[in-house]
Amino acid sequence: MRRVALVPVVGALLLLAGLGGAEARTYRLAWSYRTSAEVWRVSISSDGSYVAVGSFHEHISQLGGWVYLFSRGSSTPLWTYQTGGYVYSVSISSDGSYVSAGSSDGWVYLFSRYSGTPLWSYQIGDYVYSVSISSDGSYVAAGGYVVSGYGWVYLFSRYSGTPLWSYQTGDGVRSVSISSDGSYVAAGTSDGWVYLFSRYSGTPLWSYQTGGKVFSVSISSDGSYVAVGSADGCVYLFSRGSSIPLWNYQTGGIVYSVSISSDGSYVAAGSTYYNSQFGGWVYLFSRDSGTPLWTYQLGGTFSVSVSSDGSYVAAAGILDNRVYLFSRDSGTPLWSHRTDNWVLSVSISFDGSYVAAGDWDGRVYLFSLNNPPSLSYSLAPTSGTTRDIFTYEVTYSDPDGDAPAYVRVYVDGIGHDMGYVGGSYREGALYRYQTTLPAGSHTFYFEASDGLDTVRLPLSGTYSGPSVAVQPTSLSVSPSSFTLLTGRTQTLTATLTAGGTPLPGKTVSWSATAGSLSATSSTTDSSGRATVVFTAPSYATTVTITASFAGDDQYGGSSGSSQVTVRSEVRLVFTKPDGSPLAYTTIYYGTSEGEETALLGTTDGEGLITLPEWMPRNTWIYFRSEDGRYRGSSYVPLEGGTLSVKLTETGRALLPLVLVLVVGAGVACAVAWRKGLFKKPARIKSPGKPEGPFCSHCKLRLPPDARFCPECGREVKGTKPGKLPPESSVPSAGRS
Repeated sequence: MRRVALVPVVGALLLLAGLGGAEARTYRLAWSYRTSAEVWRVSISSDGSYVAVGSFHEHISQLGGWVYLFSRGSSTPLWTYQTGGYVYSVSISSDGSYVSAGSSDGWVYLFSRYSGTPLWSYQIGDYVYSVSISSDGSYVAAGGYVVSGYGWVYLFSRYSGTPLWSYQTGDGVRSVSISSDGSYVAAGTSDGWVYLFSRYSGTPLWSYQTGGKVFSVSISSDGSYVAVGSADGCVYLFSRGSSIPLWNYQTGGIVYSVSISSDGSYVAAGSTYYNSQFGGWVYLFSRDSGTPLWTYQLGGTFSVSVSSDGSYVAAAGILDNRVYLFSRDSGTPLWSHRTDNWVLSVSISFDGSYVAAGDWDGRVYLFSLNNPPSLSYSLAPTSGTTRDIFTYEVTYSDPDGDAPAYVRVYVDGIGHDMGYVGGSYREGALYRYQTTLPAGSHTFYFEASDGLDTVRLPLSGTYSGPSVAVQPTSLSVSPSSFTLLTGRTQTLTATLTAGGTPLPGKTVSWSATAGSLSATSSTTDSSGRATVVFTAPSYATTVTITASFAGDDQYGGSSGSSQVTVRSEVRLVFTKPDGSPLAYTTIYYGTSEGEETALLGTTDGEGLITLPEWMPRNTWIYFRSEDGRYRGSSYVPLEGGTLSVKLTETGRALLPLVLVLVVGAGVACAVAWRKGLFKKPARIKSPGKPEGPFCSHCKLRLPPDARFCPECGREVKGTKPGKLPPESSVPSAGRS
């Protein structure tokens, strides 16, 4: 039995339409956590290992906010910290070692991931709207607001809560963003200004005033580019070297969020408008043009986040309560997830493998890129007959250890659920499907789902196989040959088998070269037998009767035949020597004279016997009556007919009469003897003759008076004369 080699494949077919040419990605909900207040901001570490969360309550009875830190592996916070106001902003370092937070109580906090107790804190005003931490956690930028009507930008070292420098703005600072190494800080204010600072000085390198509140700024990893989102509806892109925008784009709504890729090549933006209802758009731009690469309309958004290389964009949907994921290649979502309420914030890891989100209901979500299962398969045998069982096996392996929602094999386009045989889902679980198949060439493919992703083997098209031939059959006819008289009938039986097993319910067709059949077809019974009645023609001939099975999608065709010798009837009329019928006499026959030992039958009143069909023909046949009195022979021709057999009387029938006469005569003589009818004759005594000499040499008896043998000349001795009876005792008749 041949088994095809194992063929591994990993692939996913997203269960959403319209992917275009984008890579398919599906995310699983790794965990969710319900905080005690609205989640305003989330920030995920570069590798997705840690998530920082800031939440707040606007209700007087629960005034305040919290900072949370989670690890990727658990929905239980590593620690929490309650502030004296709403936590508007959090920012986590690339490796998750440090977390900065800003609160409406005016304080900036820095935490280590190991403790919910701040490393330090610093009050910069009445509100801290935004914080941003460098990649290694060495520097923290913060932007705040003072009720009296101005704002501040601060830069801190992680080693001290004392600012390295600060800069006072004309209105509250809504957003700050620090470069990866902390060399540059961008800031945006409520009066529409954008500032760029060096970490070495609180004096701006340049500034630019937009047409509305600047709600969001984002700086590239090396500080070369700054993206800005403004209430004037525009998205701006600046280079580090100039305060004149490289380009700007009017969205028609308030741009609440922008996010730039690490090298500044891509800018994501989210806008929200309100006419009669909320609405909004997500945009992706290339650094080289202010014309969007794509746009997507949703129910408004307050937050977007682009992966480090710009490959993926996460967006928070407000009215549609969804988290979205896009590829930079298409504005059609790769994936989305519905939450319980408005999604206020999203944050994506550097390669897009993890997405964190927070909603108005106070729930935090962590989504991880689903690792689709892989499949490897085998088929055995790869060819066979319709009787063979074909075994399809596939090994399902899921890196996440997910049980399959289903595992199927599609044979000739028809899906069949496969049964679990054994093994672990993570290391490889074996599934099997067995079936027989009709004759022909077949195709197959496999499909499985872990509930999120669907994988197919092969990725497209089908595999060929197995090649299935019909199972050969055998059809025999019984009797295979026979002799039949004209007009007589004979039942024939055809037996259909496959591999020695009877095939019931199959149609057998019948045909004959002469004569007639009771049916042209019949159906095999449970023993695989089908019957028909043949009627011989009215003339002598040879007939071939053929039974055939045409075959079907499982069994091949076959046929069998029977040879019939049809003979005309032979009628023998036996007559005596005088020409009269030999009536009511048992006749024996043989093919050699004197060997008539086989019973033929008994003649009727006209001396007639009809020969059986099995009698030899085209030869001489010898006959005798049972008592042997009559014998005869006749040549029996092949074509039959009425023959006259004139018998001869052999005499063997007189023997019983002779015996009777002899016995009778003997009895009569015995009776006469006893009655004295027969007299005993007188005994006549002969005179004795002289006995002559005897020649011992020549063995001759010589005359009584001879002295020498006349033959040899030898002298012989004398003889003794014999005694003669008395003369009176010799009858006269005997005398000379």
